[in-house]
Amino acid sequence: MSARHNRRQRKKLRLGEFQELGFAVSATLRRALDDARREALIDAFLMECVEAHVMLFGGGVSDDLDGYIVADGVRVSATDEQREIVHAWLDGRDEFTDVTVAPLSDAWHGHDWNLAGPNAAMLRIVQVAESGRSEQPASRAPLDLG
Repeated sequence: MSARHNRRQRKKLRLGEFQELGFAVSATLRRALDDARREALIDAFLMECVEAHVMLFGGGVSDDLDGYIVADGVRVSATDEQREIVHAWLDGRDEFTDVTVAPLSDAWHGHDWNLAGPNAAMLRIVQVAESGRSEQPASRAPLDLG
């Protein structure tokens, strides 16, 4: 690693000692929900689980919940404790079955979402912060992952 990148480059690219970790999460809805119930469910997930434990969630709920979670902060990583909290919250809800919380992975370079591909779904990135909730759709422009 050090032969390819110096410390400044590793920091800018979030590599090595500057790596930031997150985790994928998915769960299947037991039964279809109308729009109001689905919205209430995602709001509860964001407020009670994600925001309450200083995390950010990118993804959404349609026939299932699918997304990626990172820690909310500058140059911080999600933890195994946060993974366990998310798993416990989803597993404790009657609406979900087949809950999967993936191991920690590199949030910048290690997850397998293909946001730049032709069949990429538009993800709704929801950022929950202390000041309130703001929603920003992910860009449709291809990402330079190289």
